[in-house]
Amino acid sequence: MANFALIMTVLLALSVLCSVAFRALFALAINADCRARGMASTAYTVLSVFFPVITGIVYAIKRNKNVSTQSLVKKSIVFFVIAAIFFAGSTATFAASRAVAKKVNSEISEPLEISDEEAQKIADKALEEFAKNNGDTGSITEGLRYYDRDGKAYDSPDKVPFYDRDGNVYHYITDEQVRIFFENEKTGEKLESEKCFVDAHGYFVYDKNGELTFDSDFLTATDSDGNKYSPAALVIWNSDGKMISAIE
Repeated sequence: MANFALIMTVLLALSVLCSVAFRALFALAINADCRARGMASTAYTVLSVFFPVITGIVYAIKRNKNVSTQSLVKKSIVFFVIAAIFFAGSTATFAASRAVAKKVNSEISEPLEISDEEAQKIADKALEEFAKNNGDTGSITEGLRYYDRDGKAYDSPDKVPFYDRDGNVYHYITDEQVRIFFENEKTGEKLESEKCFVDAHGYFVYDKNGELTFDSDFLTATDSDGNKYSPAALVIWNSDGKMISAIE
C-alpha cells in the first residue's frame, strides 16, 4: 500500500510540474507569435498563463495574418510543440495517478476516496520535498498565484471571488466538457460565461438580456451608454488589486 501511495504522489507531482511548464511555454509561444506579427503582446501573454485555452482561441481568431519576423514564428512553433508535449504529460500523469488510486480502492475493504483538495495537498507536499532536494521552486509556484479585486491571493482561479454591485459572489467553474460557467456562491446558479462580464470598476455583470455588444476585437463589449466591459473569463487582478484586462 505504501508503494502505491508513493507512486501516486510522484505522478501527481509530475502532473503539477508539467502543467506549470505547459503554461509558461504556451505564454512564451503566444508572446513570440505576437511580436512576429507586430501585435501588442503583454495582454495576450499574461492572460495565456492563467487561461491558456480561452486566450489561445481568441488569439487564433484575432491575430494578424502578415508576418514581419519569420525567425520569431519558428521560435513560436517550437514553444507550441514543447508546450503540447508538457500538456500531454500533465494529462497522462494525472490520469495515471487516478488509475493508481482506483486500483488501491479495489484492493482494500473500504474504498479510498481522494478529493481534489487532498490531491492538491499531496502534490504541494511533493513539491516541497522536491524543493528540498533540488532547489527552490518558489519562483515557479509564486507565478501561479491568483488574486481578487482586493489583492487577496488564491492558489487556483476557481477560488477567486467575483462580486456584483448587490454583494453576490460568483466563482469561475468548468464542467466535464470544459465549458466555462460562473456559479453563484449562495444559490448555486450557473451562468454562461459568454454573458458574464466585469465592468471598468471591477464589478461582475451578468448580461441576461443580451444588452452588451462585443467590440471588433472580441476582447471588450460596450453597452448603449458607451460603457466598456471585459469578459469575466479573461479578467485577472494583480497583487495590488489592479484589474488586468482588455479594458486597460
